[in-house]
Amino acid sequence: GFDRLLARLHQTDPKPAPRMVRLILRVLEKVVGFFERRTMRRVVEQAAARVVPYLLALSDDEMKFEAKATIQDIVTALVRLRKAVTSTAQEFVEIDEEGDQLQLQIALKCFLNFKSLEKQLAGLHDIQQFINRAHVKEDYELRNFGAGAQRPAYPACQSRIITCKYMAQWLLDNNIVDILFGEKAHIQLIKRCTDVIRLLAKEDFLEERHLDIIWNSLKGKYEADVTEILGGIRLFFGDLNTPLKDYLFLKIRAVPFSEYTPAMYNLLKHACHKLLIQKGDSRSDLFDILWDIIQDGTQALPREMREDALQYLPDLLAWQQSIPMRSVYLERCVAHLTQSRNVLVTLTLLQNILDIYPPTVDPLYEESPYDRKTSIARLNEEHGLLQCVINGVVQCASDGNCVELTTEVQSRLGFLSYILNRSAVKLTKEHVRTLWELTLPQPTVSAAARAEIQSALHLWFREMQLCGPEAESGLSPDVCEYLFGLISEFVTRETESLSEEGFDLFTHYFKLVNIYKGSLQMRESFANKRGEQEMVASSTESADGFDVLWKVALEAECLPVGKTAIRDLVQLTQNCMSGLELHLATKRQAFITECCKKLSVGHADSP
Repeated sequence: GFDRLLARLHQTDPKPAPRMVRLILRVLEKVVGFFERRTMRRVVEQAAARVVPYLLALSDDEMKFEAKATIQDIVTALVRLRKAVTSTAQEFVEIDEEGDQLQLQIALKCFLNFKSLEKQLAGLHDIQQFINRAHVKEDYELRNFGAGAQRPAYPACQSRIITCKYMAQWLLDNNIVDILFGEKAHIQLIKRCTDVIRLLAKEDFLEERHLDIIWNSLKGKYEADVTEILGGIRLFFGDLNTPLKDYLFLKIRAVPFSEYTPAMYNLLKHACHKLLIQKGDSRSDLFDILWDIIQDGTQALPREMREDALQYLPDLLAWQQSIPMRSVYLERCVAHLTQSRNVLVTLTLLQNILDIYPPTVDPLYEESPYDRKTSIARLNEEHGLLQCVINGVVQCASDGNCVELTTEVQSRLGFLSYILNRSAVKLTKEHVRTLWELTLPQPTVSAAARAEIQSALHLWFREMQLCGPEAESGLSPDVCEYLFGLISEFVTRETESLSEEGFDLFTHYFKLVNIYKGSLQMRESFANKRGEQEMVASSTESADGFDVLWKVALEAECLPVGKTAIRDLVQLTQNCMSGLELHLATKRQAFITECCKKLSVGHADSP
């Protein structure tokens, strides 16, 4: 009976179907326990000698139409039969190893079956299962026995040959990467092959030619397929050795910005992150490519990418190993401002980099001797940062052809406030006069544009310097008084057409200067439901700008401006500090007399 079963296995015309082979092996499994081991050993060895070549000789068409479970059952039954007629532990291990090798060969055969994508996917899946088994085995051994110890294999993988290094060598010998990403590559296989590439990278079996094959597979693909491939590269990039990381990064850098997709940009960010961890400040090209993206003048990149790079570059510079590179890009930003190149983006980047620095020096990081205040002062001293920004404001405000004039001016003024409020840098009288002159009529700027610039500057001067002793930045007291003189000249000249915004600027610096000089103080007004403070005379000296306030109250055509001026005059003549009551009474009498004179003049001029 055994001879007839073996003869059926050896039959070539007609060739037995895989299901028939499985049936024969199952019959042998059921009777193996009823015969002598010596007899069954001969039968099983003859069956194995026929079944193994039979499986490896199956054609692509035969594999295509045969269920995967059938082939798996044949291999499993053959391994069980061989173990049933074996008595030594060493032979058990050898049978497992030969079974694993056979399964790997069958998996490779399925993977190479280009007539059936389903079989290829099944073969790739089986290969990855062996890779996962090898990882689990080595993790188990390392975790439980330590490196280099004599240890038993992981119970789920008794085979000694299935190791990560063995699998990597097997993948290399069978040109798996060449097949996956070659001319007959299919995106469904590429999407599922990450574990294969990661194993080769971790075991240092991956070569530059493999990276060339993978990178060249991007050509001629749909965007969705390119996204999948780039996502896979991103997953195994961190497993590459240093030379291969550098080699692949050069390929990424060589991609024109016009061909960038979100997946390519994410790969670039990931590569920069991994390389910075590995090499630190020695890789200035990591920052250079992000700088190029931010400063891209061709507008080839989507706005979202440029804005993200605007945040990501400072994030990388915030790392401790990037400290030496910060000054490089601060100086680059100032150079761009000097040349008026991509000003708004450069201002944002410069501010983001300055925000990296701590408000005060952290003693734990001796490599960073600068805090934010010192860094700004150093940029101003060595590169003229303050003058550079002011020149930019002047140039922008004088350009009558600027499309977004208000936005451009406000952005520059906003950064000017940033450096003044976060450092000891102060505006000089020359700076103040230069900025103030921008509010005056200019031949190259239309009346509408001038009104926008004037409004922006009035608001900026108003918000830049707060009233009270807590305002340390911006203007020193003498420069503040100088600016108040310019504002007073403007209000005197433009009294009739004075706007609420212009008068608000005047009253702000009126209070500020006179508080500095000790002529008045501010106190809470219980009569004012809005919680506004009121002015209180604190000196026998008349407040600077009192006459201008009189002029506004009498001549301003804007009703709210006139009412506010009158309210301020009344406060100055009614409120005083303790001990100044007699002086205030004299001042109040003079105020009433002056009011009567003005009324009599107005009555005489009336028809």
